[in-house]
Amino acid sequence: MPNPRGTYGQGEEFICANVKDFRAGDLRDILAGVDAAIRKYPIDPARLGVTGWSYGG
Repeated sequence: MPNPRGTYGQGEEFICANVKDFRAGDLRDILAGVDAAIRKYPIDPARLGVTGWSYGG
């Protein structure tokens, strides 16, 4: 799983990187990670799945 901007663990600048770009910049990061994995590993892009997560609450 890519570590998209706005997540914790990489410092304050990284956490704030999706300000005014919420849920768009981090989506681009995730899709770029998927594209990189497809280029590097024998992954069939026609057979990808999507899962989600919850922050609780």
